[in-house]
Amino acid sequence: MGPKEGCLSCHKPHWDYVKTGSGHNLIGKRAIYGVISSSKCGLICNRVPGCSFWSHNVNELKCFLKNDNAEQSIDIDDDFNSGKIFWKL
Repeated sequence: MGPKEGCLSCHKPHWDYVKTGSGHNLIGKRAIYGVISSSKCGLICNRVPGCSFWSHNVNELKCFLKNDNAEQSIDIDDDFNSGKIFWKL
């Protein structure tokens, strides 16, 4: 759901921007724990300066925030949903 200008919580199911050693995580290799949905992960990314992409581990409820270069590291992974921030709130 989102305004008619774009979809804030749009995501790609089964895609992940997490690639070991990529350096694209905003907070190192750590994640934000307890994020219950992919759309909430997208909302968090939208509020964090420098966050352009996000990956949500749907089984472990972890949200990984990514910088502008994360799109270079996208990979298929059934445990994740990922998305891109098109506009900031």
